[in-house]
Amino acid sequence: MGKVDMAGYVDVATRIADFRARYPDGSLQPLDAARPFDVVTVGDRTFIVVVAAAYRSADDPRPGVGMAWEPFPGRTPYTRDSELQNAETSAWGRAIVAALAGDTRAGIASADEITARDADRAGDVDVARTAVVDQGAAAGLTGDALAADVWTRTGRDLADLTVDECRALWRDYRQIAADRDHAAEQTARQEQIADETGT
Repeated sequence: MGKVDMAGYVDVATRIADFRARYPDGSLQPLDAARPFDVVTVGDRTFIVVVAAAYRSADDPRPGVGMAWEPFPGRTPYTRDSELQNAETSAWGRAIVAALAGDTRAGIASADEITARDADRAGDVDVARTAVVDQGAAAGLTGDALAADVWTRTGRDLADLTVDECRALWRDYRQIAADRDHAAEQTARQEQIADETGT
């Protein structure tokens, strides 16, 4: 099966960054804070469902609303045990689009969603290794730095890793990327506060 051309797709992290730049007082939240996600069964399949809202301001009367669901359990090494996070991320991206604050030239689906579905269909070690490379890049590791980090963590080259080993690495890199994003958000917020208060 051929891989989808990702050239025109935007990932959710980029959509969030664009949203924050455009609406600095905005926020991404569950549409229903009392029920941030749901588990539903359709036929013989189970899904994690998230409905998110993109508020452009604290008093936004009509936030953008996005919905997403992920099969449970996940069918690939990097969706399994991350179903809720993946559904939430997809719902955020769709909510941003619904608020008319995201680029949709290539479609509403984000690069993250396309990659996950492509991997679901293929489900093999090559796709798992590609996912490690992509997530490593999101964590700031590319080329020789990624190869060195993979070796340090596993004692093996990426080309020799199993699907389960790729799954573990993908999770590590996802956490590193999330930590980096959080730190960058905190720094930007502190700079904004310093600018506003003149400190």
